[in-house]
Amino acid sequence: MITEIFYHTDNFCKEYEIKNKNILTNGDNKRERAFSLSLGEVMTICIYYHYSGFKTFKDYYLKCVKTELKTCFNQDFNKSLI
Repeated sequence: MITEIFYHTDNFCKEYEIKNKNILTNGDNKRERAFSLSLGEVMTICIYYHYSGFKTFKDYYLKCVKTELKTCFNQDFNKSLI
């Protein structure tokens, strides 16, 4: 289920970023920061939270994302988010 959510979310985010970049540019140079998680990965974590049944995002993050979902993302969750 999480793979399917990520697939659709990541495809949407890639298209959104391309269109958003073209719409919002006014010629000024903007910083391009490198993020440790992609927008698709962050949105997948947020969407999956609503399916998880946890009452708070903090509990979901500590008990699900940092343990069960850790293998789904190429990220060291000890250093990010919370």
